[in-house]
Amino acid sequence: MTEHRGVRFDGGTVDVDNAVFSNCTFSRTRLVFQATGPVEFENCKFENVTLRLGGSAALTLSFLANIAACHDVHPT
Repeated sequence: MTEHRGVRFDGGTVDVDNAVFSNCTFSRTRLVFQATGPVEFENCKFENVTLRLGGSAALTLSFLANIAACHDVHPT
């Protein structure tokens, strides 16, 4: 995994898969998570950040949204 420590990301796009972010600041940044690997955030600050889910992460979100839309589904 790639490690980022004390980095300030200002603008642009950051792919977060397979990375550790420690004491970083994300400002006006687009975070992209595709669930191709783990991601860790430790003591980070987020200012005006957007999130884009792609790949497996987007499919998982769609799956959960579809389940939530079913009113007759009861967890076991």
